[in-house]
Amino acid sequence: MQGITWKALLHEAKPYRAKIIVAQFVALLAVLVSLPVPLLFPLLIDQIILNKPGELVAAIKFLFDPAKPYYYILIVLAVTLMLRLLYLVLNVVQLRLFIGLSKAIIFTIRKRLLFHLEKVSVAEYEALGGGGVSAKMVTDINTIDAFIGVSISKFAVSLFSLSGIAFILLYINWKLGLIILLINPLVLGLTVYLGRRVRKLKATENQKVEMFQNDLSETLDLFVQIRAFNQEKHYIQKMIANAKAIKEASTAFGWKSEAAGQLSGFVFLSGFEFFRATAMLMVLFSDLSLGEMFAVLGYLWFMVTPLQDFLQIIFSYQNANSALERLNKLLALKQEPQFEHLHNPFKENETNTLRLENVSFAYGEKEVLHNISMQIPKGKTVALLGSSGSGKSTLAQIILGLYAHKEGMVYVDDVPINEIGLDQLRDHIALVLQSPRMFNDTLRHNLTLGREVDEKTLYEALSIAQLDSVLEKLTKGLDTMIGKEGVRLSGGERQRLAIARMLVNRPNLVILDESTSALDVHTEKNLFTSLCDFLEGKSMLIIAHRLSSVEHADYIYVLDEGRIVESGTPKELLAERGHYHQFVKDQR
Repeated sequence: MQGITWKALLHEAKPYRAKIIVAQFVALLAVLVSLPVPLLFPLLIDQIILNKPGELVAAIKFLFDPAKPYYYILIVLAVTLMLRLLYLVLNVVQLRLFIGLSKAIIFTIRKRLLFHLEKVSVAEYEALGGGGVSAKMVTDINTIDAFIGVSISKFAVSLFSLSGIAFILLYINWKLGLIILLINPLVLGLTVYLGRRVRKLKATENQKVEMFQNDLSETLDLFVQIRAFNQEKHYIQKMIANAKAIKEASTAFGWKSEAAGQLSGFVFLSGFEFFRATAMLMVLFSDLSLGEMFAVLGYLWFMVTPLQDFLQIIFSYQNANSALERLNKLLALKQEPQFEHLHNPFKENETNTLRLENVSFAYGEKEVLHNISMQIPKGKTVALLGSSGSGKSTLAQIILGLYAHKEGMVYVDDVPINEIGLDQLRDHIALVLQSPRMFNDTLRHNLTLGREVDEKTLYEALSIAQLDSVLEKLTKGLDTMIGKEGVRLSGGERQRLAIARMLVNRPNLVILDESTSALDVHTEKNLFTSLCDFLEGKSMLIIAHRLSSVEHADYIYVLDEGRIVESGTPKELLAERGHYHQFVKDQR
């Protein structure tokens, strides 16, 4: 997928063109209202205190004709306060408009990333890790949000302000105006240079945060196992080392970015001191009046805010550019293939035949499955046995297209899966895993995963999955919260709930991958009895390591080191006295 560029983000703003025009107009009004403020009191110095004739006093006389000099000061004070209040109101209005636009663009970025992640291949996602994804989706997007929010809300006001101030300074005294116009580019140029240096530090900090989030997520997920092996100290020390790396990277970024800002400020203030001294000299040796000098100095201070905003935009841009590069790494993740719906073997069939032909698969250079050929005939139950690491679970995930096989093909009723479409395939083939994870949500949601399902179907699925007794204890029934903030389920209960979830979907084919390993023999036997009755006539693949799970299978395949080494009916395999015979012997 094409990466996100600043040009593309500008294109995203096109639908909001009318709002942008209104916001820019309001920003321009705000600047026009504020520009006269630094000029009013300095003009009074010349025209009231020094008693020099001028346009400001003449205008006040024409409108009000004050009797005493201090009335002029009170009138100018009132006008100044009203202008400042009007500027405040206009600034808040334009800020609200611009921030709304900023959040809309950020929402578009998040939505695009989520749509991309929806189709990212499982292998790519596993390599990156949940912590890495969440770091980019939160930290990096917030960095871009900060830049867009600052740039579009303050850029227009700052640009209008600096342009207006430059015009007024040139009007008051063109020599002083030119000095200011020469100093500002030097400050901005220095800031751009420093910003590029700081950008690298920000990228390092974000990388350390991502590593910390990845390790933290993994440690918390496996905390029970870590505690069982009394290894909390080791993993906590590892997390502390990661936290220390964040501290060092953040410290380097923090003080160096602040130092860069301070250096830019120092250059500007040095220029200001030079400018102030020049202005005082011009009062002594030229026709620059005292009031004009105060006006020029007032505008110089007035210039500080928009100039600082420009500096902030430059630093923010460098950080946002780094964040954008990291987000584009997410968009560069390979997506799983999107096959067209050329055929639908599920449409007029309640169950189907599943066939694998010469399927091979490798994790990188390591080949895991070698020329696997097997079949689950329509309406039959097939078992797949094998030791840990033999490739059983990988094979199950290849059937659903979660992993792309290297060679060979998977067929449903002689239709290759690349002519069916992976979404259609997963709608009709259910995979129940050994260690199912539950959402921190209601029992209903964990059963339906957002689908609309009637309660009768839900209760029936829970009954078949031997969860009646569990349901009776839940005070809110299907609407009881389960998970971290609700009722905690045991490993066996989670497995049965995953089976109930599968039953709710009414699949054509079922794959049970060690999905009853946490159940006692009695519960497992009752579950399989109910399950076989409900799924009678359905094709089923059972991946298991217990005899009780496979003894009723119509056909058995034995997988060893990624190869099918035996296949046949239970009776035939017992007679061969090979792997299956040893498996039965070990469990009796």
